[in-house]
Amino acid sequence: MKKSAKKQLTAAILAGLTLAVAAPALAAANPFSDVPAKHWSYDSVSKLAAAGIVDGYGDGTFRGDKTMTRYEMAQIVAKALAHEDKANAEQKAIIEKLAKEYQDELDNLGVRVSTLEKKIGNITWSGQVREWYEWRDDSYDNYGDNTNLRTRLLLFLNAPLSDNLNFKGRIWAESGWGEATDYGTGADASMDQAYLVGTNGNVTWTLGRQGIQLGQGLIYAWFANNDGATLTFGGDNTKLTLAAFKHEVNARFFGMPVRADLNLVAANVSHKASDDLELSLAYAKNRKGDKVSIPGGPSFTLDADVVDSWALGAVYKGINNITLTGEYGENRSDLAKAWHAVWGEGYDSAKAWVAQAKYKGAQWNKPHSYGIWVGYRKAEPGFAGINGDYVWETPTNIYGDASLGYFMDNVKGFDYGFDYTVFKNGIFTVQYFDLEDEAIGVFDRKGLVTQLRYMF
Repeated sequence: MKKSAKKQLTAAILAGLTLAVAAPALAAANPFSDVPAKHWSYDSVSKLAAAGIVDGYGDGTFRGDKTMTRYEMAQIVAKALAHEDKANAEQKAIIEKLAKEYQDELDNLGVRVSTLEKKIGNITWSGQVREWYEWRDDSYDNYGDNTNLRTRLLLFLNAPLSDNLNFKGRIWAESGWGEATDYGTGADASMDQAYLVGTNGNVTWTLGRQGIQLGQGLIYAWFANNDGATLTFGGDNTKLTLAAFKHEVNARFFGMPVRADLNLVAANVSHKASDDLELSLAYAKNRKGDKVSIPGGPSFTLDADVVDSWALGAVYKGINNITLTGEYGENRSDLAKAWHAVWGEGYDSAKAWVAQAKYKGAQWNKPHSYGIWVGYRKAEPGFAGINGDYVWETPTNIYGDASLGYFMDNVKGFDYGFDYTVFKNGIFTVQYFDLEDEAIGVFDRKGLVTQLRYMF
């Protein structure tokens, strides 16, 4: 045999051996191999297409009856990742599962799967840091001029347990500048959210420690340490939520700390009347027989209810770049009636209303976007809205009546604010409020809050 022939034969044998060894790996990594007809990906992508998260081949249809290559499927998954902000919890879990399946193909397409990169095991982490300066002048209860510089860290976690079940949690920590502890009580950190979220068609349920908001937040909006369950029915335009939960209220009674363990039931209806108008109707009530205690002192059982409230609210966006938010509510509890008797008024309920007009608004993902707003609130003694001032974006609480701690109670006045996106995922906010008590108008509450929040 000639040398050239020997060389050709040797090369052919080596090439054959190389291909024989590499063939399984190449087949597994081949982006143009077909996805089997009964592969779970087809059903998952069909669900996303039905929800409008993806549009298949770009012509508005997804041809689920056509066998696709891994490369074609990865292209659709890339579209889903680009529209993940439109997805609900169940749909996000589907997208993440698809992204993990087609991660190699997505890498070849140059698509960064950031949600996978942030995973530790099966848990997705994100967070928020808040730095703020706060000045308050409360001319009652010996509070007077009060200045705070504080840092708050929130860590959010999400762990898909199945296609229709997720675990969600939040770790909260806060302290003053230059301090490792908060209020001298040791390291102030806790898991103030830890709950399950399940979905089944148009039904969603939650169970565990979670945040709860009713309506626009006038009667209840507290995003930590509500232990209980919710059940939500309905579609995109109208939803009904039922809730039962326990919340510990730390309040003050003329300067004396008081703790109340409230067991509440609640209902909330939200309705999208049009593209520009959303309506809400909310109700909450605690049971008679809840316990009240004084730290280091006696405890006793309430023979009266504190919350028996309803509220009607609306959000309107039909005016160019302006959002109008408003809500009216009443509390018909025994507490509200008792406080009206104290102030010499025989009403059956304590009333409250809030309104806010906001121009534009800072957006997390849009640097240099901004917003300005003006708001007004008025609450009679005994209204007792448990909201921590959520609606008006104040990072800490504007105290109401001296007996009611952080409740929205016995207060009236204006607030003004400005927010600005300094960098992507970073918003700077300034707010000034000038309030007084509703009953006799002598206890002023003024304050200035500046804060920087950034997400990661």
